[in-house]
Amino acid sequence: MTKSNPSSPTQESRFLRRKQELIRQVLLHEWAKLSAEDLGEKLGCDLVGKAPHVRHAMIMLLSEDIALAMSDQEANQFLLNLQ
Repeated sequence: MTKSNPSSPTQESRFLRRKQELIRQVLLHEWAKLSAEDLGEKLGCDLVGKAPHVRHAMIMLLSEDIALAMSDQEANQFLLNLQ
């Protein structure tokens, strides 16, 4: 019987995906609290007067992009700053 290596690439990639999803969820939660004007300023787009589904789509896309673009070190720092 072989033991699985706790630092195998598969486990590491699963852990990274979990971190990315957690970051995305935090961003979604925080951004949902902002006004359309504040959110648009933060995301670099004009959301004032846009339909709610457009705002939601932008939040979903950009939160995923940001989470995926973070290095492992940046992701760790982001999560540590939540505490």
